[in-house]
Amino acid sequence: MPGTDQSGVWSGIRRFKPDYVVAWSISSLHNIALTEMTRNRIPIEKYISVVWASRLDLKSFGHERAKGVKRVEAVATGTEIPIIQEILKMYDEGKGAGPRENVGTVYYMGGIAEMSILVEGAKLALNQFGEPLTGEKLKKGLELIRDFDANGVMAPVTITSSDHQGGGKTRIAEWDGEKWAPITDWEAAHTELVWKTIKEHSAKFIKENQ
Repeated sequence: MPGTDQSGVWSGIRRFKPDYVVAWSISSLHNIALTEMTRNRIPIEKYISVVWASRLDLKSFGHERAKGVKRVEAVATGTEIPIIQEILKMYDEGKGAGPRENVGTVYYMGGIAEMSILVEGAKLALNQFGEPLTGEKLKKGLELIRDFDANGVMAPVTITSSDHQGGGKTRIAEWDGEKWAPITDWEAAHTELVWKTIKEHSAKFIKENQ
């Protein structure tokens, strides 16, 4: 999807009559896309953002007006998650950092998820191998993670020496006018096909570059 001028693209999409439009966009680009969809009489319910669409991103378009917009979620969002409740208590005590309205958004939760995994890996590494914590120990610690979800932050993650992705599970959520509501369970789509393709292309790359 191009940047601020998307009119030509959406005219073409309208002619194509897709079941859904999957958009790898971020920030204000969602508002531009939804405005163009409306102008071209394409139902916004067909719009699926890949991860990066937040409550704040929909503000300009209008929260009520954006009902039905969907996104792929790699993390849970909102303020009911236990760790977010703890963070909001810190804000209440005057210890928060950054705008409070960002807490619990998809951008914020992405950082929480990543840091939670790293901290868990470090804890496992120190418990298993002792100090000092080295890069190699951290790698081994991360590979010991099993079904870790940081108490509801994300789908359960399992990391092994052969799978650093952690399972690759996501879900679809829909904007209901006030919040993002999950409409599917956490799923990893076509995992066997993805890994088969990765291995085939990796083997080809190695053969061609030896």
